[in-house]
Amino acid sequence: MSKVFYDFEFIELPGSQSSRGYRSSVMAPISIGMVSETGDEYYAINRDAPWATIFADSWLMEHVVKPHLPILRIGSGAQRIDNMDRHVKPIDTIKKEAPKFLSRFPNLELWADYGAYDHVLLCSLFGRMIDLPEWMPMFTRDLQQDLDHYTGNTEQWPIQDPTTEHSAIGDARHELLVYNWAHQYDY
Repeated sequence: MSKVFYDFEFIELPGSQSSRGYRSSVMAPISIGMVSETGDEYYAINRDAPWATIFADSWLMEHVVKPHLPILRIGSGAQRIDNMDRHVKPIDTIKKEAPKFLSRFPNLELWADYGAYDHVLLCSLFGRMIDLPEWMPMFTRDLQQDLDHYTGNTEQWPIQDPTTEHSAIGDARHELLVYNWAHQYDY
């Protein structure tokens, strides 16, 4: 198996409400980071994300945007994403590059930390679930479930450098580190 660890930073936007009271939401990717067990990496920031809404979200600004993303200040305190940064790409480019990156790994096994939303976002890059190519896994293995299997003592797990938390690539790198720590004695 070829393991790839990945993470999305995203914003959850309100969707519509059905006549039966069901409230939907829409997730928009902000950035994606992927790291293979061999050290190959892919990182991209979604140029087409809803930046005005993201800039208005105090949590995202404090934890994701200000510490990790290339921001330009324009005019009287206004901000925008720096489209000249090499990692900032249109979503259509990300939809081509991310699957191409993943397709390089035979017998692909996906890993994420609390990865339910990450898996949905990753699959959305391909279109509908039925549009996934045969080589693409239909599920992502969850690091938390795996760690629970190995040890219940979370205080022993490697701690992520706080300066890399909520960076998609920083989180993916940390997932690989934690996985390798937990599996260091597997045979």
